Amino acid sequence: MMVLILRMKVRPGNRDELLQVIRRMLEPTRVEQGCLGFRFYQDIEDGNAYTFIEEWESREDLEVHFLTESYRELLAVMDLLLAEPPQLDIHTVSQTAGIEFIEAVLGGGVS
Repeated sequence: MMVLILRMKVRPGNRDELLQVIRRMLEPTRVEQGCLGFRFYQDIEDGNAYTFIEEWESREDLEVHFLTESYRELLAVMDLLLAEPPQLDIHTVSQTAGIEFIEAVLGGGVS
């Protein structure tokens, strides 16, 4: 699995334009082959800071996503709309755990 985390800080006067681009991306991306999750968050401490978290079944699926028209549109407007360069992290995940991990650490129970 691949997890992409993209952090962006938009210029205050450009928030609406960025959000329009994102809205056009959300639903088409969520139905792309291999998309496990595509979420967009606003920072509660800084209303101009946003984070994408994308989860993909494979590297190949993520690469195909980068070639879509909507992703290219996002890349094209970032220089115009962002207050600073975006931070991008792409993780390759080989194992995922759930609440059982915390339970094991706590010795068998979560209160």
